[in-house]
Amino acid sequence: MSDLGTDIQAGMLPPAPAGWEVATLPSLYERAREALRLCDSYDECAEWIRRAEAFASYYRQAADKTLIHLAQRIRLRAIRRCGELILDGPHGTLQRMLDRGEASSGTLRSWREIAKIPGKRFERELDASPPPSILRLLRVAVGAPEFTSKRGAPQKLFFG
Repeated sequence: MSDLGTDIQAGMLPPAPAGWEVATLPSLYERAREALRLCDSYDECAEWIRRAEAFASYYRQAADKTLIHLAQRIRLRAIRRCGELILDGPHGTLQRMLDRGEASSGTLRSWREIAKIPGKRFERELDASPPPSILRLLRVAVGAPEFTSKRGAPQKLFFG
C-alpha cells in the first residue's frame, strides 16, 4: 500500500532511514489508517437495493475531498517537522544519510525552508481549502510572488 518507493524515485522523499518500517506512529494516526483501510475494503453501498441511493452515495463520496485534504495537511506537517529536525542540526541517521549521499539535498533544503515559515503563517496556509502544495509553501518560505500565466493558472517556480 505504500508509495514510498514511488515518492523516493520522484524526488519527493529522500531514501528512508534505517528502521523506518518499525518506527512508532501516533495512536490516532494508526486508528485513522485502520478506519481508511475498513472504508477501502468494505462496500456498504453494494448491498443497497435501491440503485439510486447507491449512486447518490457514491457520487457524494467521489466529490468529497475532505479525507484527501486532511491527509495532505498531515503530510505537510510531517514535512515541516522533518525540516525542523534538520534545522536542529544534522546528527544520527540524518548525518549518515547525508554522508552516504542517500538524501536528496534539494528535498532536504525544501523541508528546511518550509520549517522556517513562522508557525502561525504555516497554520494559516494549511487552513486554506484545498491545502497548499509544497511548491506554494516554498514560495511563502522565500517570499516569492505568485506567478500566473495569461490564463490565470499558476506557473511553476523551481527551487534547487
